[in-house]
Amino acid sequence: MSAYRPETIAALRERWSGSRGDSEAESILVSSNLDLKNGQVTVWCGRPCDAGRLLQRCGSRLIGHREEETGISLTFDSTCFRGLHMAFKNIDSKGPPMTKEQKAAMRARQ
Repeated sequence: MSAYRPETIAALRERWSGSRGDSEAESILVSSNLDLKNGQVTVWCGRPCDAGRLLQRCGSRLIGHREEETGISLTFDSTCFRGLHMAFKNIDSKGPPMTKEQKAAMRARQ
């Protein structure tokens, strides 16, 4: 369970919601084996909209945070973390095949 009171989580969510940040803003998931073994996972959010969404979805499992001028580091209980592989769509084993235009655009990018 969270080490934070619901009103504290609500205040953090209010402060760290909204904008996407500037062109240099980034959010980073830190998925280390040691942290997972210790029952935690950490996310650096330089994009306020990401922090607000995470706090809305998993705020009850927040166990630590560190605010800085350029973003916020959030540490959650690992029970709310599905795994890094869930951050990506499963496009190779399901879904409609790519159109000719999509294939051409992909070749042009390579």
